[in-house]
Amino acid sequence: CSENTIFQYNYSHHNEGGFMLICNITCNLAESHHNNIVRNNLSVNDASKRDCAIFNITGSMQNVDILNNTVYTDLESRYRLFEIVDYGKTGAADNVLFANNLFVSKYKNNLNHFLYNGKFVFDSNIFYNMPAPPKKDNIIDNNIYDLHPVIRGDGDCKYNSFEIGGFIPEWNSPLLKLGKHFPNCSDRDYCGTITTGHNYIGAFYYKDANIG
Repeated sequence: CSENTIFQYNYSHHNEGGFMLICNITCNLAESHHNNIVRNNLSVNDASKRDCAIFNITGSMQNVDILNNTVYTDLESRYRLFEIVDYGKTGAADNVLFANNLFVSKYKNNLNHFLYNGKFVFDSNIFYNMPAPPKKDNIIDNNIYDLHPVIRGDGDCKYNSFEIGGFIPEWNSPLLKLGKHFPNCSDRDYCGTITTGHNYIGAFYYKDANIG
């Protein structure tokens, strides 16, 4: 089992099976994965295969923080955004935090979510053209936004998905005005810009970077 791992500053695109799989099917709760962080990553058109999920957490994971990631799709697909299940019957994930993430679809997309029993907190995320998680007793929703991200791509998000610079916020983007500080937030964004003292949503803070 693993503990205290950090997965950050990665660009994932067009992976049929999804973007992030955190799995544990052999350990019991006493030996579970815990204190794992996924932050400041970019996922583009992942989980294109039917019934796959962008974020898949299976087994008895404890204390997982998923922070400041940007997820974009222009696929009119049938995938899941989240799938958190008790695969292997070792116990369900618990204390999973999704915060400051940007979820964007080019098209109005009725993605489904599969969230097994456990405590899940969603705080300060933007779901644009995507549904927010369902209302359930084990899901805490704080500051869920349905806002256009106003990023360097044009108003309909019709930029080339492979040009990373298209995901950087414009000066008037709500991404730069929203967001909250959490203990496991990075002090640098995807571009390496120091973000100490700045709260933002998505993987990018630096709006003047000339990359792509």
